[in-house]
Amino acid sequence: MMLSTPVIETKSLSKEYGIGEIKVYALKEVSIKVERGEFVAIMGSSGSGKSTLLNLLGCLDRPTSGSYVLDGQDVARLGDKELARIRNRKIGVIFQTFNLLPRLSAQRNVELPLSYSRDEKRNHDLRARELLEMVGLGKRLRHMPTEMSGGEQQRVAIARALVNDPSIILADEPTGNLDSATGKEVMALLRQVIEEGRTLVMVTHDKAIGGQSDRIIWLRDGALSAGEF
Repeated sequence: MMLSTPVIETKSLSKEYGIGEIKVYALKEVSIKVERGEFVAIMGSSGSGKSTLLNLLGCLDRPTSGSYVLDGQDVARLGDKELARIRNRKIGVIFQTFNLLPRLSAQRNVELPLSYSRDEKRNHDLRARELLEMVGLGKRLRHMPTEMSGGEQQRVAIARALVNDPSIILADEPTGNLDSATGKEVMALLRQVIEEGRTLVMVTHDKAIGGQSDRIIWLRDGALSAGEF
């Protein structure tokens, strides 16, 4: 059951680039709310600002102006260390290109976000193993990314995003580099994440995936759009 207080709320969120009088808006005065436990898709054409918005929501970048309240806390003006702490505690991010470290095994990649944790190392091992079992890779713990298929790498990335038990998952085209069958398997895993009570915000160009969401946020030229175009 959704709570009345949004877990994500932005007001006039903007991101601009440029020097002097030459300004380019990657995002312009975007105001959105995402409720706890909701699955929201962000859609729009290439260059519409989808990834920029996701980076801001994931505390991977700062807005030029506007406010961003994450789980009751205004994070738009926090410093790097504070943002990293919040990101590590509350947010899991899944990238289209997986972003696994090539010289680390599947298990070690999943353990990476736990490096800030005070838990004993053996607890890190156990948590990573449990998650890799959950995503169907219990027998691939020691395999390197180059020894795994795209779908397997994305499963590792999902396990890594979940390792700190975040309440919010942000996904940037998580099926974009996968064939349709593997993409369906990844979406089944993400639906399981939602069923566990987490919030999922996903950038996608796939209308079929967008149709599975509770709601679609459309962007055009960095601004909110009324719908598909």
